[in-house]
Amino acid sequence: MTTGATENYSTLIRGATILTMDPAAGVLERGDLLIENGLVAALESAAERLGPVPRSALGPAS
Repeated sequence: MTTGATENYSTLIRGATILTMDPAAGVLERGDLLIENGLVAALESAAERLGPVPRSALGPAS
């Protein structure tokens, strides 16, 4: 159920295998995915080029 409130957030998923569905980009091994406000904002191969709030695709930090 939605409340109509706007969510402002950024999530960075690092080190993921990303299937891009773009024949030119193919599969990104250990790629980084930046999600801003529920939308894909960037796909990169190095996390340093992306924004805040890192979350590892490899599982929780120990």
